[in-house]
Amino acid sequence: MNARFNGLYIAKVQLNESLNNLKANHVDDFNQILTVFPYGTPEQQQAEKGNLEEVFKKSSNVIKKHPKSNPIYTNTTPLPQSKRFSTL
Repeated sequence: MNARFNGLYIAKVQLNESLNNLKANHVDDFNQILTVFPYGTPEQQQAEKGNLEEVFKKSSNVIKKHPKSNPIYTNTTPLPQSKRFSTL
């Protein structure tokens, strides 16, 4: 396995870890309308923001280092997800 895949792997692991933390901390309030995507409260999302920014940095570093490589297309998957969940 090449070293260029390490950034992708670590970014995906950290992204999944953050999303699992948000899902685990989510509690449904049955007196309110239930959310479709259980990603916690804004305070819980702020707690994961640092981890999601790290995912963005690691994914973008691989793209910067290997601009003409095939892993770039697979490495762009964590980028929009990390930005989406860090700006909620």
